[in-house]
Amino acid sequence: MQTTTPKLSNMAPLTGRMVNEEDEIHNIVDDYGPLKVVGIEHTAVHDGKSFTYAGAANAIPAGASVYFLGRTGDVTAHLFEFFIKSDQAPMTVQFFEGATVTAPGTEQTPLNRNRQLMTPSTMGVFAGSTVSADGTELILARILGDQKTVTSTNLGGEWLLKKNTDYVFKITNNSNQNANIAAGFNCLEAD
Repeated sequence: MQTTTPKLSNMAPLTGRMVNEEDEIHNIVDDYGPLKVVGIEHTAVHDGKSFTYAGAANAIPAGASVYFLGRTGDVTAHLFEFFIKSDQAPMTVQFFEGATVTAPGTEQTPLNRNRQLMTPSTMGVFAGSTVSADGTELILARILGDQKTVTSTNLGGEWLLKKNTDYVFKITNNSNQNANIAAGFNCLEAD
């Protein structure tokens, strides 16, 4: 609590202090060192609002597709760090918004990245969904040759998703052999 209103014109600067545009003094160095700045992803982990979905291995027959569904519900979700690994290539990975889902599939339990709070995810995550219309394609990526991995860098980094919307990852096995895949993503939820 500040007892006086200092002005830049009559204040002698002290180490560890700054004055903002409203002439308020703030200590930016304390007993623990300089001001700590933490990004949104790190803050979400500490607040218990960051989740990981790491799906079990799935088999995809040659020429077939599988869907993974995320239902945002009444939460603003930030999707980042998607990955998929496959023992076959080529594969196509597509990310769609507003899919028409006829059966959600098997509900998955995203893991809270703050292992002390254990708050459940608001967003619903499902594997093996049945989709009658893919929706609007946001990203198309391919696994070619011996690459066999797609990560968030291939999929455009972070996405801020709409509330109350279905999003699907469609993974298509374009090889002539059955493929085993593992897929997952990290997502944080904001109020």
